[in-house]
Formats: sequence, structure tokens, C-alpha cells
Amino acid sequence: MLPLTLLRQRIPPLHAGNHHEGKAYVSRVAVHTEHKSPLLTLFSVGACFAPLGMVLRRSNQQRKTSTACSRRSSRGRAQVWRAVAIDEPEPLEFEVTPWAGLAEPRPIYAVSDSTGGLAKHLIEASWCQFGFAEEAKLTICPDVRTASEVDVVVKEVPAGAFIIFSLASSELCSQMTEASAKQNISCIDALQPLLITMEEALGQSRLGSESVAADATTAVAGAETPARPPLSIYAVSDSTGSCAFETARRGASHFPTAGIKEVTLCPEVRSVEEIRLIAQAAGKEDGVVVFTFASTGMSRFMRQKCEEEGARYVDLYQPILLALELYLDYPSIGVPGGYVGSDAITAMQAKWSRKPLI
Repeated sequence: MLPLTLLRQRIPPLHAGNHHEGKAYVSRVAVHTEHKSPLLTLFSVGACFAPLGMVLRRSNQQRKTSTACSRRSSRGRAQVWRAVAIDEPEPLEFEVTPWAGLAEPRPIYAVSDSTGGLAKHLIEASWCQFGFAEEAKLTICPDVRTASEVDVVVKEVPAGAFIIFSLASSELCSQMTEASAKQNISCIDALQPLLITMEEALGQSRLGSESVAADATTAVAGAETPARPPLSIYAVSDSTGSCAFETARRGASHFPTAGIKEVTLCPEVRSVEEIRLIAQAAGKEDGVVVFTFASTGMSRFMRQKCEEEGARYVDLYQPILLALELYLDYPSIGVPGGYVGSDAITAMQAKWSRKPLI
């Protein structure tokens, strides 16, 4: 048997506060032979490129002095002896653990300077990657438009909770972030990445959150015809695309003089070829791609293609999913649509059909 050398890359635990002693999440396991030709090994336990599903556990068995090797135990697990890391002399065993059910719901607050519909929509769609939408413990905090109102909301949110906010004012966003940090509250800004990207693409500043409704009509009426074609926005999703479209529409409302009249909706994008086509189209039009993919691979491919084609892009979904993974200490499933509600069960069964083999 050829000697094996184990190369291991570790990433920080999902949540340091809840991290169990002796456990670390493993992102990659690779094996090289003495001929230096890399082999990807599954260690007889399934695909090892499941960064949040593979758990590295410390074994209580006595330390072995043999060189690095692997073998199957009687329990069907692959054990890897020492020489893995100097600071972990005890034997290590790898185990791919399936999800033990749904994530436990925890309080989530959606804060908005408007009705809160956008933040609610984003968090419900994101929560479906962890559990059923109706089980989310979501509280809506609308019409937060001043610094004092930001402070009031943050003080009402219990320590250790999670806030997703969609505020147009960059000053209020900064204050929300700072105030949440002081109260030990996790938070994520759902709207600023899009607004900043649109400012760069349009070469103009957004309207403030307090003045959007009052000034939009006046600004459009008195504006001159744009010197260039309106900004092209592509709303892309592996599902219906409603979150991407609503976010793009909300972003465009803060630039009433830009002449943006439409958004190209691209729903149910499930292939790399369609991603390539979208990136090419957006690149030719110097447009912006706003996308929501549950799959990290699809998201990464979209970012890569947009950069190659010179198109601006905003990944709405993955930052929220990562923040929720840290908050819930639980991995997302990465499946388009995620867990559906009970109302969709009947519709699923209705599309089934029996077809004769002859």
C-alpha cells in the first residue's frame, strides 16, 4: 500500500460561543501518494467536500506511533492516525453526519424604514434553507427612519438575537450596526450592497429614505432625459425570483431620475450555461445582476462569470445564509426553494403521474 500524507484545511467553528470541545468543521480532505499525484479520497464515508456536514471528532483511544495512515473501524468510520497536526496528538476519526432534522427556530427581527415587506420576504426565503417558513420566529419593525428610532428598536431586541435590516440611509445603517454590536446582537444589512452598486453604476447618489416618497415624483418631473440608456438590471434566482425582483425594484426606487423602467427577471436558473448567458448579456449592457442562489457553487459561478464579462453584481442570498448559519449554528441545505410549507404538499403530489412502460 502506498504511503499516504494527509493534508487538512480547517475553518473556524460556526459559532465560537456554542462550539463543542473537541469538534471542528473540516472544509477539505486530500490525499497525495508518493508519486505526488493528488487523489481525492472519500474515506469510505461519502463525499468529503461537505464543509458543514463533515465533523472532525477527537478519539479517546491511545496514541499510535505509526506513520499517517487510514483504516476502517468496526463501526464503519475511517480513522486517521497521528501526524495530522502537531497540536492534536490523539487519534482522530472522521464522520459525515447527516442533518438531524430542522434548525431550531430563534428570534429574528426585520427592521425597515418602510413597511418591512422586503426584509420579511428575504428572511422568510432564507429561513426556508433551515426549516419551514411558518416556523420562523420573525418580528417586523417598520418605519424606522431616525437615529432615535434605531436606538429604540435595538434596545427592544433581546441580546443574542438576529436583525436583518433594509434601511436606505447609510448613516442609519452604520448606527444600526454599531448599536447591535454593543448589545451583542447579530445583524446584516440587506439593502446597502445593492444601493452602493447602483450608485457606482449610475454615477449618482440615492435619495434618502425619508425623502423617497415625497421627492420621487418631483425629481422625475424635473429631471432631464438621461444622457445614456437606463441601467439594465437582471433579477436572477434558482426559484421564482420574487426576492431578487423586489430587492431590485426597491433599489431602483431610490434613483428616480435614472430612468429605470424595467427589470429583467430570470427565474428557475438551474444551469451554468444560463448563468453564462445572463452574465454575457449584462456585461454587454453594462448592467447589474442581482441574484439569489441557494447553492454556494451556483453563486460562486455567477460571481466569476460577471467579473469575466465586466458586469456588476450583487449576491443577496449567500451573505444572509452565512449569517444565519452562524446565528443558528446549523448549515443551510442549499436546495432551490428549501423547505416548503404544508400548503405546497398537495401541489407537489398533484404533478406526479403514472406512465405506462409500453
